[in-house]
Amino acid sequence: MEIREVTRADMQKILELYLATPELQTNAGVDFRDPDELEYAFADHDKKVFLVAADKKDLLGFVYVKIKHRTDAEEKARIIHLVVSKEKRGKGVAPALLKAAEVKIRDLDKADDSAEIPVLYCC
Repeated sequence: MEIREVTRADMQKILELYLATPELQTNAGVDFRDPDELEYAFADHDKKVFLVAADKKDLLGFVYVKIKHRTDAEEKARIIHLVVSKEKRGKGVAPALLKAAEVKIRDLDKADDSAEIPVLYCC
C-alpha cells in the first residue's frame, strides 16, 4: 500500500468512493457532490492535506484535512473526510492515512513560524 498526495487523476475514484459511502452523504460538512467543494479540495493551496492510499490496482481510501491558521487556543487542523473502501476496512488503511496526515501537518507546521498545529480534530 502506498500513501501519497492526491492528484487530479484520482478525482473520479475519490468521487466513486465518496458516493459508495452513504454515511458521508447524510453527515458530511463538506459534500464532494458539490462541484465547488470538490474543486476546492483538489485546488493547489496550503489550506489542506489530501492524501490517498492506493495499491497497484485501486484506490483504497483517502483522508481530507482542512488547515486553518488561527490562534493557539483554537483548532488548526480538522479531519473532514476519512474514507476507506468497504473491502479494505480493518486492514490498517485508516491508521496509515491518519499517521501520514499527521506527519504532513507537522511538516507544514515546521515551515510556518506560527504556533504548533494541534494534531487532528474530527468533525
